[in-house]
Amino acid sequence: MMIVSATQFKTFNRGRNVTRGAIGIRKQIIGPAEAMTGDVRALRFTISTDAVDREQDKIAIAGWDLKNYKQNPVVLWGHDASRLPIGRAFDVKVEDGALKASVEFIPQDTPEGGQFAESVYRLARGGFIAATSVGFRPVKWSYTRDAARGADDWFPGIDFEEQELVELSIVTVPANPEALIDAPGPGEGTAVASDTPPTTGEEVTSLNQELITARARRRRAFQLALANEV
Repeated sequence: MMIVSATQFKTFNRGRNVTRGAIGIRKQIIGPAEAMTGDVRALRFTISTDAVDREQDKIAIAGWDLKNYKQNPVVLWGHDASRLPIGRAFDVKVEDGALKASVEFIPQDTPEGGQFAESVYRLARGGFIAATSVGFRPVKWSYTRDAARGADDWFPGIDFEEQELVELSIVTVPANPEALIDAPGPGEGTAVASDTPPTTGEEVTSLNQELITARARRRRAFQLALANEV
């Protein structure tokens, strides 16, 4: 399965033709991590909520299918499946109205990737990294009818009602402002969201920038057309 950004998914479905099963979507979220008790090197993350994100999309918490992911709960860095995982997830479940997961990081002395995983663990624990991202397969979804979420635009928001979790990553740029690592305990540091979050939760690529610019131009042209009719 190819996992793409929400913008790319909407581009593939520009004619609003339903594409199901073949394409997955990645969604980032910011949230503080909660340190785990005991000897395990783990942090607990909020990985998804039902908040409307920066792509104007919303994911139903009750719609998550976790069965297949729990059989191979790898945690990646930045959705990079070409490299070894940085950890494994456990206790993945809906809790307090959000989808949460605990991440155990691979041992520091692991010959391949141990030092990198240790760096990610320390940065997340200290609050320097506070974002996670889920890759999921949409099962049941529809375009929003809410004009405030771009219902009449080329890239309207999507309401995901049912979705299968495919993978979990720790990332640097979030789409959902509520996906934070849960607050660490005393002395563990606190992950705090920036007061000036990025304008988009997707990776800042030339494609996304081009789409954002084109969207702004269309809105401006529409405004000018309305002004001329008055």
